[in-house]
Amino acid sequence: MTSHNLGLLVAFPAEIRAEVWRNLRPSTPSTSGNTPKRKDTLGILRACRQLNQEIMPYLYDKEILNIRVEPIWSKCLTVENEHGAIWSIANTRDLLYNAFLNLPYRKLKLLRVSINAPETGNLIQLISLSNHVRDLVHLLEQSNGLPILEIHLLDSQSPSGKWAKADGTPKNTVTRGLAWNTVSSDYETVLLPFCRLRGVPQVHVHVPEDLTSEENMFKNIEKVLERTSLFGSVLGDENYWDDNNIQEMLDDKFIDLETELDELPGEDANMMRLERFMFWYNDDGISEYVKKWERISREPHAQDSFYTYDVGARHDWLLTLNPLSAGMQKMRLQLETSPSHRRSEFPLGHSWSLPDCKSYFDNLSTARQDPAVPEQDQEVEMNQDEEAASRLRTCWSRTAWKEYHKLGIPPLVRYANDLDFMVIQREMEEAYRFHQDPIIDSKTISDGYTLPLGVEQVKLQVKYIDFEAGERTREALKSLIDNIHANCSDGTHSRGLGLGVCNLWDRHQL
Repeated sequence: MTSHNLGLLVAFPAEIRAEVWRNLRPSTPSTSGNTPKRKDTLGILRACRQLNQEIMPYLYDKEILNIRVEPIWSKCLTVENEHGAIWSIANTRDLLYNAFLNLPYRKLKLLRVSINAPETGNLIQLISLSNHVRDLVHLLEQSNGLPILEIHLLDSQSPSGKWAKADGTPKNTVTRGLAWNTVSSDYETVLLPFCRLRGVPQVHVHVPEDLTSEENMFKNIEKVLERTSLFGSVLGDENYWDDNNIQEMLDDKFIDLETELDELPGEDANMMRLERFMFWYNDDGISEYVKKWERISREPHAQDSFYTYDVGARHDWLLTLNPLSAGMQKMRLQLETSPSHRRSEFPLGHSWSLPDCKSYFDNLSTARQDPAVPEQDQEVEMNQDEEAASRLRTCWSRTAWKEYHKLGIPPLVRYANDLDFMVIQREMEEAYRFHQDPIIDSKTISDGYTLPLGVEQVKLQVKYIDFEAGERTREALKSLIDNIHANCSDGTHSRGLGLGVCNLWDRHQL
């Protein structure tokens, strides 16, 4: 006798149950990871295995899932099903992103991906598209199989939002390159990540008519996605479509776009740089960003040091701009400036400003060159300030980044002026000196010690960041600066600053 775990549902004919199961498919007009939770109509799938097996075919077998990728940095993916339900996924930290990781894609009738073209010359849009596509591919790589896949390259509504130039040749927004096989055209930048996917039963790449001259490229991409072997197993001797070469091209393009992002002007670029720094580490000091660079550094094509040099230079900027670095805390409090030269307000207290930072160092230089002998009470205060400065440690808080760099991070114009070097070198020396590294200290650095570069440099520097005390430090610093700004009048707030820092740090157990 067949065992049924359907309870009272077994009394209904199979045709009636099928109609009920079809209506379980989501049809809510719009949902996102940030909206209130709605009723879970699919909770029934967790009731028992037999019920799950009966329902699943009706949910997915006729389902076509449409995924739109837009050239907008703050909007990762938009997913829509055939019943009109829409899910907007902002980024990989969105709860919906994790939810879609577990979708049984291979049971779908069709997966359709549409990618809108960036505007001509708009690098930030191309970088956004590349990031979003890579996030989508990472999501699909986690599945245990994929359905028929359609990829549509669409021209955008903007007159310049096209994949091809007026003469029919592909657009290539990024001109810099690292190797002979670096991806050049915009369409390759967004299509190549899909070549990591394998075992797709059928693949169809659809493009605008003015790109049909690239038909052979699209056919090759379709064939690569239909390979049944895992990515990394198809190797050849400098074959353009072998997996090693595909990964090398992907790594080259990733490095190119990250370098472009360092220097791009504009509000969107500023906010993307902020996100890169703000989410560099999680609360436990783990960095997915650095892990990606570590993986690149182990690749056969990445043995030259230039491949990972940039991540070390970028981490220097992270140390420099970190709102809770020891050096930044001193600047925000003007703790190194003598009381007689300290400003009545702290211009760097609540938000970052490069002109204010330069002004701070100019003021600090003037104070240090002042030949006047401090009065006895000022000397006592300066000693207290020095003691307070010695207690500051470089900490980490994503909230602090968001609060302090409200307008994002300006372009990282490397080697542009002495200020860049001074701030970076100062922060590094303080990190080593405070922790009294037995091998590398400030004297060793000044004597010409060569620090590790790239990934190894980052792995060395992260040891000097206190992740456990991040939020306590943020709250203590914020309360102190808020209190000073609320009660300051010319000169009065400078009295007892160092002592106030020490007392507050004691209360917060820092």
